[in-house]
Amino acid sequence: CKDYIMQTAYSILNQTFPYWEWNIVNDGSTEEGTKEIFEKLTELDSRIHVINQENQGLSAARNTGLKHCKGRYIWFIDSDDTITKEATQILESLSFYGDLDILAIQLQKTDDNLQKISLEANQISLQKNKIMSGGNAVINGYFPCSACALIMRTDFLKDNAHIFKVGITHEDVEFTYRVMPTAQRVVFSEITPYLYYIRTGSMSHSTIPQKIIKYLVDDIEVYKSFNQTAKRHKENVELASIVTN
Repeated sequence: CKDYIMQTAYSILNQTFPYWEWNIVNDGSTEEGTKEIFEKLTELDSRIHVINQENQGLSAARNTGLKHCKGRYIWFIDSDDTITKEATQILESLSFYGDLDILAIQLQKTDDNLQKISLEANQISLQKNKIMSGGNAVINGYFPCSACALIMRTDFLKDNAHIFKVGITHEDVEFTYRVMPTAQRVVFSEITPYLYYIRTGSMSHSTIPQKIIKYLVDDIEVYKSFNQTAKRHKENVELASIVTN
């Protein structure tokens, strides 16, 4: 965390638009120097807030961030990633389309040497820059992706009791596929303001046997969630069938 958090911080602080808040959830980090970095950031800018909790994992940290969010929209940014100046286009799009539940963006996958690898969450089967329902997006090929690729209206998440499932490794796949069908106004954009770094030795790319087993077990939990989502939308036969398949 400490090796990357300042890169994340600078990318946020360098944004030209002034109206934001950054809730940093310290999920029980014991790394030396991390607490001091967080303290310096809060002293540097009053829009930065640190919320400390015992270690509970990524899903619980995001749920805490959502609970404390005061903004109209929320954007989850991982502590080892950065955002670009293109993020200003997010505000422009939210203003242009008006009252969206979700604005979907693209992620630029990048290695440690800042070499671009590929676009993530580009949703190639979906029409861009057009308002649609989340249910129609799923029917037309929406592919569950990183939660960092969705700027979501805070009240939409809270009113529908949408939180991340704690304890699984594929939390974004489970979360985004559960949330998307409940959204009424969604736009998939070509904005690419997020640099998603592939870090050497990262957990999501681990080949440690115990973690591979954990991934497989969690796949079952995600499948169960998909089935539950399908049941909640059983009146839409086409949507329910796609979710389960």
